[in-house]
Amino acid sequence: MRKIFFTCLTLLILPASSYAHGIWITERFGNHAIVYGHGASDDPYDFKKIISIDALDQTGNKSPLKITETKAHAILKTPRDTSVIFATFDNGFWSQTDDGKWHNKTKQETEGATFTGRYQKFTTAIIDKTLPLFSPSGMKLEIVPLSNPLKLHQGDELSIQVFYDGIPAEGLKVIGEYTTDGESPPLVTDATGKVTLKVRNQGLNVIAVSKTVAVNDNPEIEEEGYFSTLSFSLDHSHD
Repeated sequence: MRKIFFTCLTLLILPASSYAHGIWITERFGNHAIVYGHGASDDPYDFKKIISIDALDQTGNKSPLKITETKAHAILKTPRDTSVIFATFDNGFWSQTDDGKWHNKTKQETEGATFTGRYQKFTTAIIDKTLPLFSPSGMKLEIVPLSNPLKLHQGDELSIQVFYDGIPAEGLKVIGEYTTDGESPPLVTDATGKVTLKVRNQGLNVIAVSKTVAVNDNPEIEEEGYFSTLSFSLDHSHD
């Protein structure tokens, strides 16, 4: 009960809390699942907010993927030859009122709204070490690894490239490990959208990047926010 209360309170009082949250894919009780949270938190969400999900097999071709809805999150039934999973999550409109609280509603639906944004989340999950090369999937904001991270170990260097609207994105802040080290100083993408970081965990790693775009020609919103992650889990063995 205390955890549920704290989560609800956080959503009400933190500025742009919907934007600070991200999604990523990891294992839950033997199956892959889409997690929605901020840092180490793991929050329930509306299944309908998952607007697209695709998987690639070990040859880079699309692979069938079954999604099962639970009361709190989505479980993915992935074939054994799944190599990469992409997902898009529409967190909708969030409006702030004079009392500082945030509401998951449009400006018109929120009495006394002073600021409204529209927020989307994206994720790429590397599942298998077979696929050597990766390319952008077409998501609005995404992180593309320049080598397969599953072939690395804790402390190794991994180069990534960030794309926004399909173009390498310069000057974006990258969090090297979002779930366990989100307060560490971020790295900044160069002119080609690239950055090199050290793999932090011999286990789950979630790399994150965000971008906010001011909106001046739409009276219904003041900004659009995008948050994207790259997740992968390293084996605890070193074979």
